[in-house]
Amino acid sequence: MRTRTSRFGVLIVALALLLCGAARAFAGYDARGAELRDILAKKELDQATKEREVLTRALDEYLRTREQCLQDLVKIVEEPSPGRTEQERVWDERLAACRQEASKIGDAIKGIPGVPTIGAFNFINVTQVEEEKFFATLDRVQVGERRDRLVANQKNLLEMTQALDEKWRSLVEQDKVLDEREKQVVDDLGAIIDRAFDAADRERRTLKEKVVNGGQQISAVVKRWGKPIAYLLGALTGADLHALEEGIKVFKEADPAISAYSKIYAKTNADYIGRAADYAALLQSERGGIFVLYGGFYRDTKQFLEKNGFDIAKVDYQLGSEAMSAWASGAATAGQRADADAFGRDVLARLSAHLAETEKKFNEFVARHKGKFFGPIAPEITEALAETRVWEDWARMIEGKNLDAKLRQWRNEANDNNVFFTVSIDGLTDADRGELRREIQPRIDELVQSLDDAATIPQRFRKDFDRSRLGDELK
Repeated sequence: MRTRTSRFGVLIVALALLLCGAARAFAGYDARGAELRDILAKKELDQATKEREVLTRALDEYLRTREQCLQDLVKIVEEPSPGRTEQERVWDERLAACRQEASKIGDAIKGIPGVPTIGAFNFINVTQVEEEKFFATLDRVQVGERRDRLVANQKNLLEMTQALDEKWRSLVEQDKVLDEREKQVVDDLGAIIDRAFDAADRERRTLKEKVVNGGQQISAVVKRWGKPIAYLLGALTGADLHALEEGIKVFKEADPAISAYSKIYAKTNADYIGRAADYAALLQSERGGIFVLYGGFYRDTKQFLEKNGFDIAKVDYQLGSEAMSAWASGAATAGQRADADAFGRDVLARLSAHLAETEKKFNEFVARHKGKFFGPIAPEITEALAETRVWEDWARMIEGKNLDAKLRQWRNEANDNNVFFTVSIDGLTDADRGELRREIQPRIDELVQSLDDAATIPQRFRKDFDRSRLGDELK
């Protein structure tokens, strides 16, 4: 497919400018006239009936009409307006009229008084047959039709350019609506994560403060007496017993706090699943709507160029040039061939100008739409519809929250055998540590599972919201 002006195109433009400039005023098609006058001068005619005068007047009148016919045909081809796409009909009508004028040559015999001579009959009949054939065979060149196709090609390119501009504008607007809704889903998800972390951190600080106080109370009593908790609960009285019981109570009452902590992440996971489903539905709308529309526009453009490409116009012009040359070389006499050559140059100059304008319009079409609606899809067009870079921005936004690091720290705090929410329980026996953990172990297990699930959000986001390969679906 052509994407720029070829050497052939440059030559066509130059030829069009040279020939149009040289032939715009018309060089005149008088070789046939000189030929016929010479033939008539050599004929033996009846002086008494003034055959020569009658035939000379008839010939002069026909040659003036013939000259005007040929010039009119050239002007019909020259018409540059893209809106004038019915010049074929105008050409055919004018050509038919020219042929009709040639057939009228025979009427000259009626102006001769008496019985015309054989020489007069011969001149009239031969001239009429040759001239009728001259115009009849010109019809086969299909000049008007070729002119209209070239100009219609220009008009089609302009109209298609406008149509594609509007289609692209509409497509981008529709895609923008979906893009904004997708962005809203991601922004909502980011806000949900932020709120969940804030709520979880508040629960964590509250729980930690309680556990710190309870752990300090338990550790102080155990270290002071050096005995297991179970023994001290049965042996102590007074303030130490009260302190130990209050410390243990803190651990027992941590159950609801840990449960709330766990539920925050359970809800966050549920919210994530909901937002991921919303995003998947929007993405499918892009695939099943925007991408399908774009694919249809792309195929339509390909089919359009198969019928309106410059190469097609160039071939049509070349075929016309060959047909014109064949018509000229097939003329009956040397004078007709000379006029046909001159006429052919004038007509081809006008067709060349149309062809040059067609190539200009085609190159403008290519410059505007290549990479968008035909040829390999340009990266910026893929990005405009697939928005792969914005997906990377989203992923960086989620990853920038450092979910995995925070959640790993909190998980370790909750699940360490020797440190519970950064509160040291060293100094206690294994039995004592086990007893304390048994008080809240089910909730700890639930919390750890929720933390583990929440820690997968960045990886799940990269999978569920991934659009890095979306551009491949445009190809």
